[in-house]
Amino acid sequence: MVKLKRRGIYVDDWLWVIVVAYCKRRNVSVSKWIRQLIVDAIED
Repeated sequence: MVKLKRRGIYVDDWLWVIVVAYCKRRNVSVSKWIRQLIVDAIED
């Protein structure tokens, strides 16, 4: 994974925070969401 440093925050850390926040709002587990993302990527 390529890490891009931007304003002292790693971009993928920032992305992870968004994913976790999104999953909490949707009340879904992060691992389930990631698995769904992988399945969708494979099916495309």
